[in-house]
Amino acid sequence: MPPVNLILLVAVLILAGAPNVQAQQSNTPIFINSYESAVAKARETCAALWSDPALNALRDKIPLGEEKPTFAMLKNNGKLKVKDRPAADLAVKALEKCRAAYADVYAMLPPQVSAMLHGVERRQDAIIAEIYRGRLTFGEFNIAMNRLNGELSSALSGVQMTQPASEQGETSDLLLRSVE
Repeated sequence: MPPVNLILLVAVLILAGAPNVQAQQSNTPIFINSYESAVAKARETCAALWSDPALNALRDKIPLGEEKPTFAMLKNNGKLKVKDRPAADLAVKALEKCRAAYADVYAMLPPQVSAMLHGVERRQDAIIAEIYRGRLTFGEFNIAMNRLNGELSSALSGVQMTQPASEQGETSDLLLRSVE
């Protein structure tokens, strides 16, 4: 039979931890409500920015806002033309304002997640620069942005990709050889 002091110590530790657990649980709904409210506000701001009719010149070439690219957008071999540059400039400004609208949301996230989000933003900026310079087609741009959005979604959901892209090619080669 365990000593009474040990039982008493365990009971005190359990009871001392109970208010902390209860306090953490009661704060969870408040955090969730604050977070959802901040996300809704940012989405509303971004939707207003992306609805600007001046961006219509780009709508059939690239998805704006939370839209998904269509198959036609993914295979579009056209490049940004000089006449579309004012719309592209406006889209870049809208993106910057949209990102600023999410600042409160990012501040609520753990530092690692926030850093990862900013890393994805930098990679998006590099892709935007490439299309702006005419080095990418709209299709290549859409595919690259879609890939980054997928990485972002999987990272935020905690789901790990099954294989890095370089290994996927090797696996495909092995599968093809095994079929032959």
